[in-house]
Amino acid sequence: MSVSGQNGPTEIGDARALRWTNGGSVVLVPLRDGDVSQQAIELARTIASGSGSALVVLNAVCLPEQTPLDIHDRSIGTHFETVSRVVETVRGDSSGIPTMGAVHIGRNRLRILSSAVEKYGIEMIVVDDTWNDGLLTPLVRTPVEKLSEAVDPLVVLPFEEQPTETVSSILVPVSGGPHSGPAIEVAKNLASAHEAHIELLHVTSPTESPGNDTGNDILEARASRLHGVADYDTWLLEADRVEDAIIEQSQYYPVTIIGGPQTPRLRRFVFGSKSNTVREAESNSVITVWG
Repeated sequence: MSVSGQNGPTEIGDARALRWTNGGSVVLVPLRDGDVSQQAIELARTIASGSGSALVVLNAVCLPEQTPLDIHDRSIGTHFETVSRVVETVRGDSSGIPTMGAVHIGRNRLRILSSAVEKYGIEMIVVDDTWNDGLLTPLVRTPVEKLSEAVDPLVVLPFEEQPTETVSSILVPVSGGPHSGPAIEVAKNLASAHEAHIELLHVTSPTESPGNDTGNDILEARASRLHGVADYDTWLLEADRVEDAIIEQSQYYPVTIIGGPQTPRLRRFVFGSKSNTVREAESNSVITVWG
């Protein structure tokens, strides 16, 4: 552990050794208000195992303007104990995955995370549902969406049941949008860790114009990202409502990995709603990826 001066990080482990050991591949798990869900820890651990990555657990302490930043020197012990407990839990169950913890203090959570991304060479951030503020309107971005726009690494959000050792198949709905590729990358890591089958699904509407790319073109382009994966299939499905088809098909797979949703209905499917939860299946897990 190293403790620097005012506003500097407190760390458990050596960040440089972490990067050298894993060729620069590092997954970040940030605590929110000093806590993180078991789903996020399990998913980060599985991704790290499947991709040969290291883990950084970050306690990002955000102080209001009226609070002096030198509180870092007076109360660092409390923040350090918080991240230490999480790190010890991860190390105890991670089968040798290199793991370190850090405490960073600042005024703005997104700036703290952006600084950590640069310092540790982060390629993926796994957050949990506490980042969702419950505001599900088309005009209001969720905190997770704001985070994905503020940083370069992939941002991954698990929802409901975490993946288990019994995962046999993974559904990945794909489109021509920007987030389908990152979703496939996460699917590859989970499939490697669980020896699971990957199913790429593209849903077309009978009334939509195909434009320059047909459904088969999209599937072929997305499947090219599965280089080195032997167990996968592609599936072209026509349905009146694309969102409804994805929601229905997700019930038949232990894990569904979906790119960051753009439509209100898919956003409700991922985040839920205080008044109406679209997602009713309790036997599967939805993982959302922004990139």
